[in-house]
Parts: sequence; structure tokens; C-alpha cells
Amino acid sequence: MTKTELGHIRNKAYKLMASSDPLHDISHIERVKDNALKIARMKELNKEETFDLKLLEAMCLVHDLSYVYYKTGLKLNINENKLIAKILPEFLAECDISDKDKKSIINAASKHSHSYPFKKLNKKEDLYTQILQDADTLDLFHEKRVENFKEKITRKKLLKPAGKITDIIINHSKKNIHKYLNMPEIVEKFHFCECGKKNNEIILCLPGYRDSPDLFKKFARKISKKYHVYSLDYPMNHHKRKVESIESLTNFVDLFVKSCGLKKFTLIGFSFGGAVATNYTYKNQDRVTRLLILNSSPKFLTKPVEKYVYKIIKRPLRTNLVSNFFYLVNTSDQFKKMTKRPALKPESKTRLKKFRYSIYQTLFNNLGTDLTNELNEIKIPKTIVAFKDDEVVKWKKYHKFLSSLNCEIKVFENGGHATKKEYWNNISNLVL
Repeated sequence: MTKTELGHIRNKAYKLMASSDPLHDISHIERVKDNALKIARMKELNKEETFDLKLLEAMCLVHDLSYVYYKTGLKLNINENKLIAKILPEFLAECDISDKDKKSIINAASKHSHSYPFKKLNKKEDLYTQILQDADTLDLFHEKRVENFKEKITRKKLLKPAGKITDIIINHSKKNIHKYLNMPEIVEKFHFCECGKKNNEIILCLPGYRDSPDLFKKFARKISKKYHVYSLDYPMNHHKRKVESIESLTNFVDLFVKSCGLKKFTLIGFSFGGAVATNYTYKNQDRVTRLLILNSSPKFLTKPVEKYVYKIIKRPLRTNLVSNFFYLVNTSDQFKKMTKRPALKPESKTRLKKFRYSIYQTLFNNLGTDLTNELNEIKIPKTIVAFKDDEVVKWKKYHKFLSSLNCEIKVFENGGHATKKEYWNNISNLVL
């Protein structure tokens, strides 16, 4: 489909949808289109010559035309697919597009509804049909649509008592939205912060295992005039029983990159995030232009004795009792003073209290990771940044090993484990 053909369909659809039901208006169509294009990028269909993004967009523009021609109500909701199949042939007859494209649009639009609550999915249909249905389903509980729906209820006196029940149903459905999708993997929730203009060069930041994306706030503000900074959080910081591996976190980062449509960017990994950043870069050197590893090492256990002990205690570590013990110790300010380690920030204590098992078990699960070979084989510019006063990844312990790597090493005197004022000034100067 050409730009001209898509433009004609868009103009025609917008004129009709201007007077449509608020739940199925132009803003809904735009959100569905955005969802569909995001799904296509996540699936990397934008790289496939045989997949037509313009055709997918056209499907999104016309999928709800039945709400223009028919009165909103139960009858329309039940017969939506049949009605749109009747409307579209006449609508598309005036559009100068191929018969093949017309057939594809009608097929996808006439099968897009009833995923919720009937689970009438299109898993055996083509990708266009699956993506359109999932894009529409994802917008079902968008805040604007929910507000419009609630307004409708409050106007009808008989339905007012159903307000609280509706909230319960909506909240439950949001949590289980994956059950109503052809591609349930697309709904992994991303928690992230971003700063800077969209057209700037991109930097993606990965924090430590228990840190929030806010760790990079000062850094992002300092470089926001030149860069657009994304700071991504990890799944185990939002699930009580989700233990991750470096591999699964690498896949999670990859999913985020594809969902945002990031093509080329600098990747920064702090502490535990350094391991994830290393593994991701090793597998995606066509995307990452530069790798910065902060306060980290490609392997945390550098001595044979450490590896031996880890093998013995790895299984016993994987219990609630151990997670609770580490939570109590690490959130104790007195213990931190005794061991000369930095006290945790309040937000870190809060997330540890709620998700201690997932967070600590993810750490224990990956302590034995060794990415030395992967780091050495990365061909793009790569730098390990160390601090002599780091209280966690101590320079005295790691300096010999780090110096042996095929990687640039940058060492600063002061900054700690991102705990001192000079820290982000030093890091900012490396990218500016």
C-alpha cells in the first residue's frame, strides 16, 4: 500500500469517525494504530519486506466504522463483526487499492471484536488479523475509555449502583489482559523513566538489581540537552515471586528496546546492570553504539574459593528464610555503618520490603555468572568505569582482573557506589 492510498483511507475514515460514539472515536483509532505499530516493531515485522505497515495502519483506521452507521447498543456489540463486513466493501470501493489489500482489510476488521470477554481469538489467522485484534483489546481499558464508560453509567440512574462492581471487574481484567490476547507476550509491563528531547541521541540505562530507574535522574538531567535518556526497571522489582536470570533480563531489555523502536543507542549498566548490559550488547552489537559498565565486573566471583563456596551454598540460599535475613541485615543502618557500606535509600528499602524474595533470589541466582568471554568479544567501543572508593565493587579486589580484560578501563578517585556528589559529574563528563 502506498502513502497516497493510506492518506485517502485516513481522510475518509476521519471524516466519518468525527461524529462517532466517544468509546470508538478518532482518539481510540489513533491509540489502536499506535498499539498495532508497537506490536509490529516488537515482533520486528518492520524489518520484513513482506509485511506492510501501511496496510496494518489502514486496518486500524476502519475497524470501527460500524459505530458510525449503526446505533450503539447490545445489538451492535453482538453483530459488530458481521456489520463491519457489510460496510467495508462499499467504503473501500471508492479507495484505489488492490483487491488483495481490500480482502485483507475486510478479513482483519470483520474478526477484530469479542476477544474480551469471550476469548474469541484469531490465533490461526494471519498476523494482520491477530495484531489488529490485540491492539484493539489493549486499548479496551485505556483510562480515557474507562472514564467515558463510567460517565455513561452515571447518566443512567438504574446503573449507578454498578459503579463499584465495574471498578472491580476492570481491575481484575487489567491484571489478566494476557488471557484475551493472541500474543500474550506483548503485555510485559515496563517501568521506566525518560528525560530529554525525542530527537536527541539515545542512552539506555540499566540500574542495579534493587535500584529504581530514579538512580539515573541526576545524570539524565545533566545530559538532557544532548541525549534522550531511558532508565529501565526490572521485573523482579514488581513481582513477589519472580526470579530472573541474566538471560531472561537480557530478553526483557530486548523486548523494551523493540517496543520503543530504539535502533541505535549507548547502553549503560550500573553494578548488577553491568552484567545485563554486557550480555545484551554481546547479542545486539548492531544496535548498541557504545557500552559503559559502571561499578561492575563481567564476573563477580574472581577467586576459586569464592566459586567453590557458591556452588555449595547456592541451593540453601534459595529460601524465604535467607531472603528475610538479608533484608533485615541490608536495611539496618547500624549494620551498614559497621561494615562501612552506604545506607539504602528509602525507596530501595520499600521495594525490598515488598519484593525481597524476588530481588535477593535474582541476585543469588546470578552471582556465579561469568561474562568475561562475551565482554572480550564485543567489538564496539566499551568502557568499564571504576571508583577507588567504591564500597561494594571494591577496586582493590577487582583491579587486577579488570586490567586483564580487552576493554578500556576508566578509574576515578571519588564517587563511591553512586553514593557521592562527584559520581554523576564524572559519568556525565564521559558522554558529553
